[in-house]
Amino acid sequence: MKKEIISFALSISVIGSVLLSSGCKNQTLESSSSEKTSSHISSITVEQSESGISTEDVTDAGTEPITNITDEARALIPNFDLKYFLTSLDEKELESVIAIYDCMLKFDDKCTLPQYIDPQRLFDIITVMKAECPELFHVDFDKLISSDSSQFAELSLKYRVSSSEYTKMRSDAKDIIDSIVAAAKQMPSDSEIEKYVFDHLSFNCTYDTDSESSDTAYGAIKEKSASSIGISLAMKWIMEECGIQCLCITADRSESDIPHAWNIIELDKVFYTLDLTPSIKYNDTSTTLSDKIIYFAFNVSDKWTENNYFIHNGFYRVANIPECKTDDEGYFARLGCFIKSGGDPTDTMSVQLRNVVGSGGGNVYIQFENNSDLKSFVDGISAKLISWFDENNMTYSSIRYEIFEYNVCIIYVNE
Repeated sequence: MKKEIISFALSISVIGSVLLSSGCKNQTLESSSSEKTSSHISSITVEQSESGISTEDVTDAGTEPITNITDEARALIPNFDLKYFLTSLDEKELESVIAIYDCMLKFDDKCTLPQYIDPQRLFDIITVMKAECPELFHVDFDKLISSDSSQFAELSLKYRVSSSEYTKMRSDAKDIIDSIVAAAKQMPSDSEIEKYVFDHLSFNCTYDTDSESSDTAYGAIKEKSASSIGISLAMKWIMEECGIQCLCITADRSESDIPHAWNIIELDKVFYTLDLTPSIKYNDTSTTLSDKIIYFAFNVSDKWTENNYFIHNGFYRVANIPECKTDDEGYFARLGCFIKSGGDPTDTMSVQLRNVVGSGGGNVYIQFENNSDLKSFVDGISAKLISWFDENNMTYSSIRYEIFEYNVCIIYVNE
């Protein structure tokens, strides 16, 4: 089927003398070569008014003064105040978001915007709308086409399902979400709520990039099968229903043609990176510890994603992405098995080995801040393990190890 995507396609021609340019100063803001033509906007149809009036002259033509537009957005868009990117838009842009959102709910074929928006800005707004509004899973964002008349921009809208199908699908998804939220809110703190939802999705969703709904929250919540985008949108939807701000961020990876997504969550006014996908992938394939969740990227810093992915440009152009500065609250750090750059993992390994050998076998977990430290550890791991068992006069039947994303090494020990 389609690849995992966040942006939308478009068709383009330039009529008259209107010239579009979206050049950026640095690589972060430029369209990277990994952004596929089939998955991202590359241009927008622009027409010049027959009367020769420029778009700048007609931007506010025929529009009434905007009053209380934020309240209108709150009334229409669920949990609007928790939408980090949408709340960063100015009032005119937000008015356009409201018009687009309303048309999408009504299954309109076209949406006329209240005022002209620069084509690049329209691209950015639609990009963040998909990431901010997981309930709009019925919209085929990849087939949106933008055109421009003499005064107003217009969107042609496409849908994945019919209106009646969507009504039932959204009701089914909301019932499941309400059940999860009711249980999650019994937890004593926001961090415990987060962990509860993380655990629920990890146990109840499998990783999939091929099914029709795989890149939607509905796929993760109802069909229990989704890509990283669907998984992250589901996490965002549920956390917002719990009253906790949670962003969905999408990006490309240079060595893969499948985009990736993760969350940024705010707890006690601090932002953390949260990536469920590695945990779900591990649960899908693990026969060693199928009843235990491994928290590969649970409340970590953003250096893990910044070093490996190219975040889609629309996010940066709408707002500064929140910084996730610390690994101190990460799951492995709190367990005492996070090795900072240049640190020695010997004591951490030894303590865990004693515990698992004494209990009949189990797993040893170590996360390395620095990838080169992980490689050095793995290069000599056989000798280290043999030496440890000899020194401690302990025996084992088998030992093996695996390396995972986020520099996690797991050692499996059987007595």
